[in-house]
Amino acid sequence: MALQSVGISPRALSHSRAHRHPFYEIVLNLEGEGTTDIGGERSAFFPGSVHIVPPGVPHTKETDETFRDIYFHTDTLPFALTGAVAFQDDGAESLRQLMQMMLFRYLQEQPGDRVLEQMYELALSIIAEAYRAVPIDPTVERLLRQLALSFNDPELSVGELLKGSGYHKDHIRRKFLSIVGMTPSEYLTHLRIEHAKKLLAERCASGLSVATIGEMCGYYDARYFARIFKKATGEMPTSYGAKER
Repeated sequence: MALQSVGISPRALSHSRAHRHPFYEIVLNLEGEGTTDIGGERSAFFPGSVHIVPPGVPHTKETDETFRDIYFHTDTLPFALTGAVAFQDDGAESLRQLMQMMLFRYLQEQPGDRVLEQMYELALSIIAEAYRAVPIDPTVERLLRQLALSFNDPELSVGELLKGSGYHKDHIRRKFLSIVGMTPSEYLTHLRIEHAKKLLAERCASGLSVATIGEMCGYYDARYFARIFKKATGEMPTSYGAKER
């Protein structure tokens, strides 16, 4: 996991135009009340409210008055996101204080700032704790669990999992996308590639071949694995492993 950026509204705003980011965005509202739209799902924001926006999902905010928020971007989260999730900071305003300290450290531009890294990790822990208290659609939760348990099975069929959900495949696929921010197939690929990254980073010690790692991540065909990995990361598995070593 890596922190990408930390920022704050430069001034009080009355609205933000629809925009999207290549990373997850965690937004904590500092001032003002209004409505936010995340991928077509609307919810209220107010001081202390927190929203998690998945990568590539358009989102806006608007109010009759003004608002300010603070945010940070991360390339991944320590849990499978159920999109359009909103929760509130705790009574001690722990997340707000932590994000403000993160912003201060981030603006110092000190490479390899271990304190900032620890703040970031703590922020993710606080968010994960709050997230676990948010109700999850039971059908989507079951699919997430099935995919997490079986992602390394080359014989795994997303179509069969969707069929076994009890809903029409198109309906549950749309439901999954609206909640997780990815289709079931995209999420399966995400799980496989993230696991592959870990195995490739340890390849020097493990002695595993790229083909073996691909098979351990659910890909019988080493060439297909390499193609999917490069599409997801921009690198071939061989060069990724060499770089990490």
